Amino acid sequence: MSFLNKIPKPIIIATIFILAFALRAYNIKDRGIWIDEKISLLIAHGITSAESKEGSFVFTQADFTKQNSIENVRLATINDNGNAFLFNGLEHYWMKLVGSSFENARSLSLLFSMASLLIVFLFCLRNISYSTAVIALILMATNPLSVSYAQENRTYSLAIFLSLCASYLFYELFVKDTAQVQKRNLKIVLYALFSALSLLSHYLSGYILLSHALIALLLLRDKKKWAQLLVAGTVTLLIFSLWFFKGGSDGLKIMQYQNASYSKIAEGYENGDNPFLMPANTKNIVTGWFQVILQEFGNGLQAFFQVRIIAGLLILPLGLIIFSLLKNKMQSKMHVFAICILLTQLLFATALALQSGHTTSFQPLYANFSNPFGTILLATAIVFLSHKHMKIALVCTTAIVCIALFSVSAIYLDIANSKEKNTYPDIAEMIQEKYQKGDTVVCNTELDAKLISLHLDNNNYLYKIDKKQGNKVVLTNTAQVFQYLLPLKK
Repeated sequence: MSFLNKIPKPIIIATIFILAFALRAYNIKDRGIWIDEKISLLIAHGITSAESKEGSFVFTQADFTKQNSIENVRLATINDNGNAFLFNGLEHYWMKLVGSSFENARSLSLLFSMASLLIVFLFCLRNISYSTAVIALILMATNPLSVSYAQENRTYSLAIFLSLCASYLFYELFVKDTAQVQKRNLKIVLYALFSALSLLSHYLSGYILLSHALIALLLLRDKKKWAQLLVAGTVTLLIFSLWFFKGGSDGLKIMQYQNASYSKIAEGYENGDNPFLMPANTKNIVTGWFQVILQEFGNGLQAFFQVRIIAGLLILPLGLIIFSLLKNKMQSKMHVFAICILLTQLLFATALALQSGHTTSFQPLYANFSNPFGTILLATAIVFLSHKHMKIALVCTTAIVCIALFSVSAIYLDIANSKEKNTYPDIAEMIQEKYQKGDTVVCNTELDAKLISLHLDNNNYLYKIDKKQGNKVVLTNTAQVFQYLLPLKK
């Protein structure tokens, strides 16, 4: 798109980054929460989300605050299932620095999401063209998957950033046609480090590393480079094994138990049940393919419509890509690189579904790691089309961005109705105002008590768990009883 070259580069790049930041920062404080975010916040404070089997018992604020250590973060991560230790550890120190609120916790994801946009831009600028870098940046800035997980206290933005950095280095070291790569040995070490850290952020980012192996089999013919890749792979596994033997293996047993329970739920699935755990039959797997591909090209309209209704919209991004592949006689290794990553994700998700008996692996959040490469592939197709049919390319780009932005609106409005209002900070504030020595904060669950405690000061608050309490938090004051309503659990 030659007209992009007429606009000063700093202005257009800064404008897109400001737009990206605005989309990710908007409503980040007031957006509702879900159970996984609650668990992540507790783990980062070294607190397990497990509930006691006792019906009624008492404990103090000090019982929570004394658990806030990195060793307890490790133990709580293992107790959860062993995944995402790097994110939990980073969140632990981040919140010691900026505070324990959900807003502060989510800000770390926002920062890594913005960093990922920078890597996508630099990747395209260095290896394709400036026009492609700008288009990829626009698409990634408005991508609903990227926006959504920039606003969540979960590991996905971190894992995307790390796996993207690993892929960037892999491409330069083992795919790109260059006579010499500066500081090659250092970059090999960095590749191994980023690969290992991405696994420590989320195990399923491993399919990106599997795609690297597939790409090497297809494209790599240099024996010396193969030896370097094998060394990098060995170092990656050695670094990861340090976590595996420090608790990852124990967490994996819990993960296997969780997966077995999911499989049993999927076996009894009926229409209207939670679509997160559907049985892995042919229909649901094919639906999962469409669900993933739509999201990877920026279409999150599933929040408004069923997949079968919006599946036809894939003709727009896939049509552009197929057109460029058929008409572009200068096919590059970049196309093979991006397509292999996207296909590996689908094959990996399919294999997991067939092995487990349920389709959880097709949830869009697990497509996050391949999402940047769908964006890059689509951007290259748009730029190629613009060289032949500028007006058509502009119309297609506008349509894709409009679909993405409309999809982003569903995030702010919680159209999928998957979140609950975060009332914990407000309840904690009211407790601090009313609390007197000798009062007791009565909660229905330990989870609620723990989440409230994170927003209270260091006074020696007394808590009581009463499982008959319902969705109320009660402060028993010497003069009266104050009740604060929690949102009904979804």
